[in-house]
Amino acid sequence: MIANDREKQTELNAAMEVLQNLAIEGTAEQRRLHPKRRPTWAPAIAFSEELIEALRPFYNGCDCKFGRLWPHFSWDGKWWDKERPVRSFHLHAGLLPNGLSIVFVAKNFKPPAWSVNTFSQRDRVRDLGVAELIKFAASTEEVLVAGARVSGICYRCYKPLTDPQSRQRGIGPECFKESESRRIDPSH
Repeated sequence: MIANDREKQTELNAAMEVLQNLAIEGTAEQRRLHPKRRPTWAPAIAFSEELIEALRPFYNGCDCKFGRLWPHFSWDGKWWDKERPVRSFHLHAGLLPNGLSIVFVAKNFKPPAWSVNTFSQRDRVRDLGVAELIKFAASTEEVLVAGARVSGICYRCYKPLTDPQSRQRGIGPECFKESESRRIDPSH
């Protein structure tokens, strides 16, 4: 079990700190790109075959090939809690979150220690989901592109990817043009 294994807990804490920083950067980027929209950062994450199989009984045999990671920010109406800006992450199977699609919730406690909750019958699903997030934190760009390919949504602005080249890249043409000077095209 992740919470009882000190090495796994350390790995989880490190991964969640990376994801917290990505969420903060991602929402700032969304605010910059679309100042009139509420910023969001909910990247699609392609699930491993093992996680897809583990999820099947909970989703009426449906193949949930990806999920989205939704951060919940600490906000009192005026400012973020600087020590703990993301109070939790919710990993949901599929495109949009709902109460039935939850894979797990990771909560941020002080000092930085993340706790992963789920229903007891979903321990295997939780552990596989945590493994996906640790992989995400270790190779962000690769996981973002893979998630965008499976979900069909741009990993930068979350709009639908409509042409084959955009789906291959994982990023839409407008976002690609804007970021072209800052990054290398991962499809080459």
